[in-house]
Amino acid sequence: MAIPHCRSIVAGVSALGILACHHAPPPPGDRLWAHYARGGEVVTAVIDGDLELARRAGRVLAEEAAAESLGSRRGPHSVELRREALRVAEAGDITAAAAAVGVMAKTCGDCHQARLANPRFMPALVPIEGRNAIQTQMQLHRWAADRMWDGLAHPSDSAWAWGARMLAMEPLYQFDVGLRTGDMEQAQRLAQRVYDLGRRARATTDPAARAELYGEFLATCASCHTVARPRR
Repeated sequence: MAIPHCRSIVAGVSALGILACHHAPPPPGDRLWAHYARGGEVVTAVIDGDLELARRAGRVLAEEAAAESLGSRRGPHSVELRREALRVAEAGDITAAAAAVGVMAKTCGDCHQARLANPRFMPALVPIEGRNAIQTQMQLHRWAADRMWDGLAHPSDSAWAWGARMLAMEPLYQFDVGLRTGDMEQAQRLAQRVYDLGRRARATTDPAARAELYGEFLATCASCHTVARPRR
């Protein structure tokens, strides 16, 4: 997710570095900034497979959206945002939380379109090559997740297309995952699923279908991280 003004890159679940801020971040009272930052927390928690952290972030976002819905021009969309945030907060598993995140991002995009708003994002740079195949592609997958989020929340066809293209790259990390888990067939299935999702994403133009596919992608990330947890 390309946070305006300043961007922190996270690969998989490991912090890799921070890009320099070109401008000071918006004031803490900026509600849209708060929504964006909270959305980033939810996405990271889901990718990490941390359901409890995702629930907590979803609950806070629901409270923020509820406070904003009163007397705001964004009222109807804030109600929708609160509903999806509550779905995250009450999710019984990561798959349910991931599905809600996809719809939540689309809700942001619907609001921006309805208000003729055009948020200005400073996208993160494409990550450089890592030490090995798994680190390199995990960095690229996280970058893709953020670009696809922007594709839904902006909304931006080009951001979505770049993220989808990155997912559709030939997977080269499954051998490393298989070594960690001792199950090469499972590693191959997970890698193939991400690749297939990327190919589907490139051909998907309907916002609702994109939101659903994005949720599937996040849930797949969580499944892989659960069985092949990277060392922090």
